[in-house]
Amino acid sequence: MDAELSETATEERKWRKSHPYSSWLVLRPGSKVLSMWDMIIVVIVVWSALFIPLDIAFKVVTDSLSSKISMAVLDLLFILDFALGFRTAYAFEHIVIRRPSLVAKRYFRGWFFIDFVAAVPLDVMVLA
Repeated sequence: MDAELSETATEERKWRKSHPYSSWLVLRPGSKVLSMWDMIIVVIVVWSALFIPLDIAFKVVTDSLSSKISMAVLDLLFILDFALGFRTAYAFEHIVIRRPSLVAKRYFRGWFFIDFVAAVPLDVMVLA
């Protein structure tokens, strides 16, 4: 395992030298943009956890156009969060890994399934 991890760091260093500008779309961990995005996602998750069950059980939220638009916006934000998972660098052995293939590989091994389930708009799929 350690040999594989050291190989990843070495691979990243070589890749950076040969591709100095190709990772500009990858977000750095701890950046202000990523921190703000994470705060937005936390608010959306808490809101969804509170109001979606209430809506299902008691029809607290009406079937108005504004309600449907807000749910569509939430679905789009979850889909965007899913896509950003492929563009978020990670720290490894004091190196920020920004190579898109390595970022995607780590995302598939970690949060991919959870984010995928959260991003799929089930209400739209059931109605279709």
